[in-house]
Amino acid sequence: MKVNKRILSLFLIFMQSCGISFFQGQGWFLMLLLLVINIQNIKNVNIKYLKKTPYFLFFFFALVILKSMFYDYTWVLYMFLVFFATSVFLLNYRNDTTLFFDDLYKFLTILFFYSLGHILVNVLFQSSLITTDLGMKPKTFIYLFYFNRVEFFPGFYRVQGLAWEPGNWQLFLNLYFLMSVFKKERLFKLGLIGLCIISTFSTNGYILLTLNVFNLIIYSKRKFIILPIVGLVSFLLFPLVLSNIQEKFSGDKMLSGLARSRDLYIGAALIKDSPFLGVNVLKINSIPIVKEVKSNTFFSVADQNQYSAYDGFISDGYLNGFLEVFLLWGLFFGLLLYYFFYKSPLFLTKSFAFSFCIISFLSFTAEPITQTSFFYLFPLSTLLFGKRGLYSADAHAINA
Repeated sequence: MKVNKRILSLFLIFMQSCGISFFQGQGWFLMLLLLVINIQNIKNVNIKYLKKTPYFLFFFFALVILKSMFYDYTWVLYMFLVFFATSVFLLNYRNDTTLFFDDLYKFLTILFFYSLGHILVNVLFQSSLITTDLGMKPKTFIYLFYFNRVEFFPGFYRVQGLAWEPGNWQLFLNLYFLMSVFKKERLFKLGLIGLCIISTFSTNGYILLTLNVFNLIIYSKRKFIILPIVGLVSFLLFPLVLSNIQEKFSGDKMLSGLARSRDLYIGAALIKDSPFLGVNVLKINSIPIVKEVKSNTFFSVADQNQYSAYDGFISDGYLNGFLEVFLLWGLFFGLLLYYFFYKSPLFLTKSFAFSFCIISFLSFTAEPITQTSFFYLFPLSTLLFGKRGLYSADAHAINA
């Protein structure tokens, strides 16, 4: 059976962006493999476009020169590899950017069925799960199905699939729900996707699922059927959703919600302090104001029973991926990247682009996955295929 090169490439991008860490140097390996698989795209490029390449690369190298004052060259080389490999992959769509929607949908369909398998495993083989030594130490069943290591409630673990955290897995399931709404898929299928999202027990996932349900109501022509069903399901699930949200602000899982507010304060303070060049995100914990904000945030809420978690709370990395873009590139270039993300010709319509961005950006606020190939897919596609992009003459996106 012939493997679809573009679908395989999307899998590599997913694993580099938020996949479980199976071995040291996984990110380098995946990006090199992405480049090798798609290297033929460079050979097929018209020579007239290659003459424009220096102008395209200037944007990146100008930023690299600025950021080299903060980062070592290993990081610079890695980010260049991410930019370059992602750009070479995008050349698959230079003649028809609408193909990306179909490819992404096919890839997410695979993740959807894989996620359904996790639910069955959780019900039938929960006692057979073992803890692994992989990144974040997830539990697994025969090393094919992966769950968060902490039991969410008796008899059930949070589904995380091949992502290193359930919050990342829910993002791709919610994007699949959104794309299925725009493709006018059956309510039964949408319900199964919703079930997969619920099985992640992600607060962000629930919020984004709610937004997706509003999309379903807005774009569906069968509102008289959908509204009663949505109302009934919402009534049944409301206690579960409410309990999950409350635990973020009180109880055993309170520190998870506290970390979100902590990173919001830190991000705002650092952007205010260094709005143009940003900061070294890799060494963010060594910045004095960060230590101060973390300590003040912890002791303002935590009780004595939680003091043992202080060291972990202080040493924890920065989790707000949305603000991390501004910390990494500065306020101006950060806004420019988000603008390019929204204007991506990979989106079929403006309404779809808006919904896709809302779901992605809200998810980024809790997941540090904006220094990845998946994130840069969209702004890079604007630089390549936008109205004034490098390959704009070849692109035939539908931006209606």
